[in-house]
Amino acid sequence: MTVFQPDIPPDVAEVVRHLPPDVKRSVKHAIRALSLNPDAGEPLRRAREGLWKYWVRRFRIVYTMIARTGSSALSRLATGAASTKR
Repeated sequence: MTVFQPDIPPDVAEVVRHLPPDVKRSVKHAIRALSLNPDAGEPLRRAREGLWKYWVRRFRIVYTMIARTGSSALSRLATGAASTKR
């Protein structure tokens, strides 16, 4: 089994750093889980094809997998809108 190495951009790390402790724990746990099983997320469609999403509470982790290098690049952490359906 390939373990992916998350590549978290500084702006995303800053967002995570300022989350409440319980949410921060959940996000970190989700990133670890995605490192072991990146297919746990759901592929995005249309203009964002090639990206994946994974929900953690009201936050959506959007990421891409780079299979050649065995790393997973976390491209963005965004809050889900109230009207967004899961």
